[in-house]
Amino acid sequence: MTGRERFARAAAGEGVAFVPYVWEQLPQFVRQPVEGWRDDPTTARRLLHDAASLAAADGMIIGSGPDTVRRAAAAGETGPDALDGLARTEAARRGYELVEVLVASVPFAVVAALPDLTTLERELGEDDPEAAEIAEDALADLARGFLEAGADALAVIAGDPDSVRATARRVSGVARYYGRPVVVACVSPADPGGSVEGEGSVPVAVVGDDSPSPELQSGVILTDGDVSTRWDADRLHALGRRIA
Repeated sequence: MTGRERFARAAAGEGVAFVPYVWEQLPQFVRQPVEGWRDDPTTARRLLHDAASLAAADGMIIGSGPDTVRRAAAAGETGPDALDGLARTEAARRGYELVEVLVASVPFAVVAALPDLTTLERELGEDDPEAAEIAEDALADLARGFLEAGADALAVIAGDPDSVRATARRVSGVARYYGRPVVVACVSPADPGGSVEGEGSVPVAVVGDDSPSPELQSGVILTDGDVSTRWDADRLHALGRRIA
């Protein structure tokens, strides 16, 4: 059974799947420093495949959604117009392209991370009174782009429980249309964990810096956000082997 198949079963409550988030410093994490990897699907695929192998992962979180927001903010592309066009930017297009390449060529599930609504409004909204509504539409457009590219699931991972829930509600209908689950997790130490939207009460467990390996009978296990800047390859390898 492939990792993609194990993930699909776990998201339906029929087993356990491990899906780590290794993104921002991915090349350094797998000891292959390279520039421009986010815009080169072939290179990104190789790096993600190496990370998935060392973690014995059933799926990998692809951070192109939050990346799209960071790039827009760094370029000064903020305000209602920037939000409205976010899903059509070059950064977003590169993310969809990477998902397409991965889905066609890797055995693990491709889970596309989305920015939460609070972050989206804060980074790009410019305190505009219309920003909240436009941000919701931009989020749905991003979700649709990743799902049309073939993503096996969407992920909403953030520290604010209210924002996590609001974001999940906004994209769950889009995901249902494409027949894909939404993996939802709060990574706040005060309220960790989550569930798989659209699949009843399937649990999502979060493993943090000091967390023991969760003992799930069924569900999805995530790292507490992107661990590429906090963990090393040996630590992820050991965790993956314990879960497997």
